Amino acid sequence: MALSRKSVTTLTDSPLIKASLELCTSMLQQCDHFFPFAAYQVDEQYRSIFAEDTLDTRNEYRLIERLQQRLVNIHEHCDELTSVLVYDAMVTDERGDTTHTIVITETLGKSSQTHLFPYSFNKGDLRIGLPYKLLSD
Repeated sequence: MALSRKSVTTLTDSPLIKASLELCTSMLQQCDHFFPFAAYQVDEQYRSIFAEDTLDTRNEYRLIERLQQRLVNIHEHCDELTSVLVYDAMVTDERGDTTHTIVITETLGKSSQTHLFPYSFNKGDLRIGLPYKLLSD
């Protein structure tokens, strides 16, 4: 997989990505990470999916997989659905530098695209950098 910068204005035109980034910003201003979540849009209404209270939250990978499976199930019933799966990750670049990243996989109908938003804290202020888009080889 390769990385490519994506125009910020194009991404923020997506209402689900914009709303997801606003929620991530709000959560990251309260603590240094957030739990995965998903959201989708049907008939101009937004719905969110958070982890069930009964899940073991120590294993975030399982949370991401369960959220992804719930989105797959929802997509099976509605072809024109737009959804996002959002989680916090540490990403290492080709130079070996590790960065906190908000990962947003947006699915539009049957196609999906993953966007990476690096973020950092500077004197207590949250800074979200320009996004990258994952490109298939």
